[in-house]
Amino acid sequence: ASGKRREALRVYTEVYFKQTGSPFGRAAGMAMVRLAKLTHRKIRPLTVKASLVFAKRCLGGGRLLDAMGVLDSLSKAKVSGEEAEELAYERVACLYALRKNDRTVAEAEAMAVHFGCTKKAASALLKAAWSCVRDGKHKEVLRLAEKILACKNVGDDIDRKSTRLNSSHTDISRMPSSA
Repeated sequence: ASGKRREALRVYTEVYFKQTGSPFGRAAGMAMVRLAKLTHRKIRPLTVKASLVFAKRCLGGGRLLDAMGVLDSLSKAKVSGEEAEELAYERVACLYALRKNDRTVAEAEAMAVHFGCTKKAASALLKAAWSCVRDGKHKEVLRLAEKILACKNVGDDIDRKSTRLNSSHTDISRMPSSA
């Protein structure tokens, strides 16, 4: 029985940590924790850097709650420097993906105050502005746009991906393909 539990724990760990796009990832993570408690094994904690990478992979794989859980646990740790800015940015990205629009705005603005006009802070403010667009808060969009524009030194650096329109934004002036 011990060998089967050890093998099951290995498989759950593999699915949870390495297959971040798996639809079974969250269930595997919960089973991994239950089995680790049952067998009195400790799950090796990730470093801050590895946790940030894992959270990004979960976010990219659609496992938003797992990503937010990792980011929340990191928020309780003492994180500083570039890792602190990365953590703040990933929290904003995760909140944006979870459609927690008011929290997205609050955390993006807190990030801009704490870290100043960095590229990541400007990108976070841009996500906050888009969340206001979703809510129809047009005055908030203008206020956030002014904050982004005030960051003159990073305006040219903001990556194209964060400013690109996606499929939910339509271009009204486009001609139909049959024309």
